[in-house]
Amino acid sequence: MMDSSLRRSILVVEDNRDLADTQAILLRAAGYRVAVAYDGFQAVAAAQAEAPDLVLLDIGLPGL
Repeated sequence: MMDSSLRRSILVVEDNRDLADTQAILLRAAGYRVAVAYDGFQAVAAAQAEAPDLVLLDIGLPGL
């Protein structure tokens, strides 16, 4: 098992909660550290706090 400090981190940003949660489950099963945000404001805060290696971003978020 890879040291958790060496795993890549991914931020999933998706307003469809079922899709976001499913993506997170699959990515975690593949060994990634995953944070999830369900709207643009959560995404900005999570990106600042987590500094992810990759962001999977829904570009059609309401409110932004």
